[in-house]
Amino acid sequence: MHCACKHKRASWRCKECHERTMFCHECMQNAHLEMPFHRIQKWTGQYFHPGSLWEVGMCMIIDH
Repeated sequence: MHCACKHKRASWRCKECHERTMFCHECMQNAHLEMPFHRIQKWTGQYFHPGSLWEVGMCMIIDH
C-alpha cells in the first residue's frame, strides 16, 4: 500500500485520528507535528504493532 504522497510505502496508522489513513514515516511525522500524544501503529506485514512518534522522527523539546 502506498502513502497518500504516492512516493513511499505506507506502513503507519494512527489510533487517535478518525480516519484510518495509512502513512509513510515522513507523512506520519508531518501529520502529527501538532498532535504529539497520539498513539500510532506500524504494519509488520501480518499485524499492527504499537509504535511511538519518535520512531518516525518526532522530537518534542519542552522548555522550562
